[in-house]
Amino acid sequence: MSLYAQANDFPESKRVLNDLCITLYSQKDYLKAQACFMEQVNRNAKNYHALGNLALVKIKNGDFKGAIETADIVLQQSSNSKQQASAAYNQGLAYERLKNYEAALGAYKKSNQLFSTKARASSVQRLAHAIADHKQGTVVASNSVAKTHTPPHTGNEQHQPRFKLSRNHLDNGLCEAFLAELNQSPWDELLKCKLPTIHNPDIKELVFTPIQGERIKEIDQLIYRGRQTWEQAWPDREKDYQLGYFRLGEAFFDANNDGKKEHVIRRLMPLQTCRPLEKGEAGNDVDVVSMSRNRVKQWEAMTKQQQIQQAQINGFYSSYTILEKNFKKGTFSAKGRFLIYQDKIYPTYPSGMSFKNIPDLNHSTWFSIAEFSGHISSKNTYGATPVCSYKLNDKK
Repeated sequence: MSLYAQANDFPESKRVLNDLCITLYSQKDYLKAQACFMEQVNRNAKNYHALGNLALVKIKNGDFKGAIETADIVLQQSSNSKQQASAAYNQGLAYERLKNYEAALGAYKKSNQLFSTKARASSVQRLAHAIADHKQGTVVASNSVAKTHTPPHTGNEQHQPRFKLSRNHLDNGLCEAFLAELNQSPWDELLKCKLPTIHNPDIKELVFTPIQGERIKEIDQLIYRGRQTWEQAWPDREKDYQLGYFRLGEAFFDANNDGKKEHVIRRLMPLQTCRPLEKGEAGNDVDVVSMSRNRVKQWEAMTKQQQIQQAQINGFYSSYTILEKNFKKGTFSAKGRFLIYQDKIYPTYPSGMSFKNIPDLNHSTWFSIAEFSGHISSKNTYGATPVCSYKLNDKK
């Protein structure tokens, strides 16, 4: 049965639906299981048991950041310590897959504190020992290298970091702190549509609360833009939401410096521009127009499920709409994710990451952090001014 058919043929009974979801999971049909758990959540946004299972199956499907965000809803909203403990443990699993071991250990500790079990205590001990052994091994390895390899030159020479600050208009330390994050991020995590794993506990990605159930239809009607009327387009769009192709979330923050919080809607979707360009796809000697057409053709030849799988690797494209009293008020110029630092929210502009594999193009700005400017254009676009920008460090 296809996911579309599955989504439209879920049983009405809550117990039967839950049994179906568990069966799909036990059969390791994780994609259908995720759609099934999502259907449970769509029917009841406060079904924290289903949200916990949804976080777990997202881990199985490789959507580790999505799992962390889903589990965070349970941690923030559920009053059941067992559910919270399971959510924290799932976050630990996801952080560990992302190789953010310190964050994983913190999540495992929180899980064990909320509701202790032998498995949770064992995870705390296992990872604590692994981190300690790794640190000790690093020291031993460093000492060994120092003893067996004499450097050819003495003095203050150091390995040049990968990135440098090309703009720093802040005095609160954010520009420098995020520079350190970029310089320790694996090359594969430098993406246009997904933030790298952030290890600094003072910098966080803004979490948008998922919009579920009947509210999806309500919000989609407000943000829709297309050639068809919304009524004509909705049946296909509804299927895309059920599949997880479109994903809506909301957050409330001041986006124009007027002291009032705006209602911000984020829509995520797979898009071929999230995949970094490879060598031969751009550059001074490449027919960019033909190459772009080929990329689009390859993308359109994929099924929507294949496009979702690509997005789980390269990130989902994000767009933002500001609502006021059930009316569309404006949009953001920023298309990246939002950072929180010292209780302030900063939009990001990561488009330069697309060219990281193209020597002719990767000398430009890779990533920028901005502040909301308060300016709203004639097209109701909320502006932002870059305050931190990062380029490749070309010093030899």
